[in-house]
Amino acid sequence: MRNERWLRKLQLGFNEILMVFQWCIAGILLVFSAAKLEICKTMSFNWHKELLESVRTPKFFLTYKSTDWHEIAILENNFGALPCEYKQFLAECGGGKFVRQWSRDIYEFRIFSNPRMASFDPLEVCIVAESEGGSLLGFRLKESNKVIEFNGAKEKKWDLPIGEVFKCQIQDRLSKYGKRRLDEIVRGPEPFTESELKIVETLWMYEIKTQAVGDYFEFKIQNNSSMELDHITLGAIVIRQRGGGEGRSIPYGGDGRMWLDVSGILPGQSASRFQACYPSIADSKDIQMYRLYPGPEDRRYFKEFPDQFQFGK
Repeated sequence: MRNERWLRKLQLGFNEILMVFQWCIAGILLVFSAAKLEICKTMSFNWHKELLESVRTPKFFLTYKSTDWHEIAILENNFGALPCEYKQFLAECGGGKFVRQWSRDIYEFRIFSNPRMASFDPLEVCIVAESEGGSLLGFRLKESNKVIEFNGAKEKKWDLPIGEVFKCQIQDRLSKYGKRRLDEIVRGPEPFTESELKIVETLWMYEIKTQAVGDYFEFKIQNNSSMELDHITLGAIVIRQRGGGEGRSIPYGGDGRMWLDVSGILPGQSASRFQACYPSIADSKDIQMYRLYPGPEDRRYFKEFPDQFQFGK
């Protein structure tokens, strides 16, 4: 018995030492990754700054800093170093969504704030970006770090640095816009008119409570404003797809949309409405609904502005 206790204590002590050692290694990797990043900052990498400053329309390009550098240090230790230029982009911008579509609130091109490993025979590939059409951009880290575009079974190798590839992908999508629309995006949206501001203020005065009921949602609506609206635009996130697939925001890269019919609910009145949302994709209990409030750049995606609404047109 005494020997068993001694062995158990020895094993516990060894496990604690091993855990501390693993954390020390991870810390060293993180410091080493940061040191390499400082070297990256000496390189010329201005395309994204020029791009973000080139348009005055909010949300047309979006960037967000949510990179997990600890995970990147582990990934590089297991699979090889990420390109310096890509890490500089993550340090300065994080992930990004680029080229918001004119008629649908989705983005043409997305750069991940945290790269993902995927199997493309015969090697593991680090995926760093994807396009609305389904193609992926990545590297085979133990080859030459050349950027590869994967589109189904097809592969295209780029002879450009990753920053230039990102720039080409975004410029290619911008080229599909007509001059009139592109000029409007560069110039930025007109401010809300007085009547439009009244609509936005009215939206804040509607209370909406949501509950999943079978295949539908029950919306309990209270109109505390002095106006009556016909529709209120809601956002939707599919948490779990029907059949067990992992959910995501629907459609690709943007907010899922639902236009709740609130017509006939007069100021001071309340009512319940039943309405389905993406019934072919997920059960209502697996969809998260939330409120959306528009800025001037969002007019064409919101039914609250019937004269401007162009979603899907």
